[in-house]
Amino acid sequence: MWTREDGIRQLKPLPNRTPKHVDSEAYGINEARQVVGVSCDADLVDCRAVIWDHGNTPTDLNEFKGGFSAQLESAKDINDNGEITGRAVDANGVRTAYLAVPGGGQ
Repeated sequence: MWTREDGIRQLKPLPNRTPKHVDSEAYGINEARQVVGVSCDADLVDCRAVIWDHGNTPTDLNEFKGGFSAQLESAKDINDNGEITGRAVDANGVRTAYLAVPGGGQ
């Protein structure tokens, strides 16, 4: 993430993960400087959708998915309402698109 004040700032992967996450990629940003993307381990086996709020420590979006059973694998974009689109994977390995709406909306 780049700002005039700070220059380029690295968006770090999720901390304290087993296996350890060493890779992160940003895919979308909104006007509130919320960045979404993915954090993965070295083998790209454990990948999680994440959000960086103003470039700070990433948060695993799976912490907010409620009763949705699939794992949120990546976050591809975020709009100015905070709605996030991305890819999820279920227990059978089937991938599907999702829309995450702040505040628990459907």
